[in-house]
Amino acid sequence: MTCHPIVVLHKGRHKYLNICLKQAKFSNPSSRIILLGDEANFELAREVGVEHYYIKDYFKSARDFSKIYKHHSVNNYDFELFCLQRWFVINEFIKEQKIEKFLHIDSDVLLYADLTKEKGLLDTVANYDMTISSISGHTSFFNSQNVLNKFCNFICEIFNDVKFFEQFKNNPNDSQIHYNVAGEGRIISMFKPLSDMTLLYFFSNLYDVRALNTSHIEINGGVINGNFMLNPAYAPLGSINYLVFDKNNVPNYIKYTDSGFEFVRAYSLHFQGYNKKLMPKYCTYDKNEQIKKINYDTRELEKMFDIKMKRQNGEKRSLRRIISNVIEIFIPSKSLRRRIRTKIIDNHYD
Repeated sequence: MTCHPIVVLHKGRHKYLNICLKQAKFSNPSSRIILLGDEANFELAREVGVEHYYIKDYFKSARDFSKIYKHHSVNNYDFELFCLQRWFVINEFIKEQKIEKFLHIDSDVLLYADLTKEKGLLDTVANYDMTISSISGHTSFFNSQNVLNKFCNFICEIFNDVKFFEQFKNNPNDSQIHYNVAGEGRIISMFKPLSDMTLLYFFSNLYDVRALNTSHIEINGGVINGNFMLNPAYAPLGSINYLVFDKNNVPNYIKYTDSGFEFVRAYSLHFQGYNKKLMPKYCTYDKNEQIKKINYDTRELEKMFDIKMKRQNGEKRSLRRIISNVIEIFIPSKSLRRRIRTKIIDNHYD
């Protein structure tokens, strides 16, 4: 299967960037992992073993865009401007490298799917020009140079439209702004504030853009995580979803069904904002054993696995049996299984 290059763009040398790159390299050993970065992360890229290119070498169109940029974001000026400029940088880069198809991930994403082996995922993605997750491009497939180039042109059209920005001055209390799409004869509405995510979302809804929104859908038994927060489709513990790592070092969501529960693979996890601090816990490139300690207690297990777990004759399975089966499925190490059984079964259910 043709490898999709994996593109990350980041300024500086942050701990979470290191984790992101190592995880991508670990899960995709046969793919190009490309960091568009700066002097601060050049050595990091060499240490991890990924390709490094300088943002400044692909910055011409991004610099031109800064001349027409108008700030209407809750983020600070430089941050939001660069969020938009990154798409121009990537666009110049893929043109120079003659890359048609690629996966873009933000530097706070952990990638678990090996793109050389995920035929079902890539066959689905191949039917679209691009993918987004909710309103974000943090884990987005682009299937042609043309679609990213069109997005950059769309951004410029927006910021060159004087009437469009008059709405911010004339209707400051409105929650939406409106844009008359050239060539389509229709008006699209955008929620304020204006950001790269807002523009990416509405670009994906243009008539001539075939985009797949991967948030809250399963593709070939897996999901592209939109945000490391609560998703009501899967079993929660506290404020986040509960994840179980399988024997292949892939996290699985737990999904309740009428017959019990199913496990749904996470192709990736997105640790937006303060969730970045959780990335070391969920990376797998440095894990010899997937679970090094018990990070849940007996009451949590009861909550997770004592729901709708019944035999065909209607008799409820014992909690001891349920827990034992789960341990057998998800713990690869025999010695670790023995220690876990001793701690949470034998000590609690004799």
